[in-house]
Amino acid sequence: MTKTVYLCGPINGCTDDEATTWREKAKQLLTPEPGGVWTMPGYDFLDPMRRDYRGQEGDCTAEIVDLDLIDVEDSDIIIACCPKPSAGTSMEMYEAHRYQRKPVVTVIPEGVAVSPWVRRHSTKIVKSIEEACAWIIDTFGPTQQQLLIGAPCTGGEAKLDFYQKPVPPAMS
Repeated sequence: MTKTVYLCGPINGCTDDEATTWREKAKQLLTPEPGGVWTMPGYDFLDPMRRDYRGQEGDCTAEIVDLDLIDVEDSDIIIACCPKPSAGTSMEMYEAHRYQRKPVVTVIPEGVAVSPWVRRHSTKIVKSIEEACAWIIDTFGPTQQQLLIGAPCTGGEAKLDFYQKPVPPAMS
């Protein structure tokens, strides 16, 4: 079964390069190469840049937040790229980790301070997108189809029991 990765990270106030380069790199690293050893389906992606609202944030607030939260809900794994503070990124991480029990691999480049809130809502913290993708492959591995045909795996087993949805807190 193919897993879906949500590409969480700053968009508002970012250049095209800042908002897209790391996302495209993650897609490349988690997509099998045609004709290579890993030829079965890899991962699917939910990329919020497909809805680029830069410059329209004030007019589209509800749409931006609601659609991003739907993407978090529809994903299996979150990559959170945190080169700088971002309210939206932090909120998506909180939602994914605390309420939906989804694994969040957080990329914090060398020299960037890590907020206790970001650290607490991260399953794994790494320094590069390459490390994040390697962790995903090591932890969640190839798809079940890849395992059945004997395609090599980089090791590790998915530990998905932790990521069961919690019971919502009682309202007072």
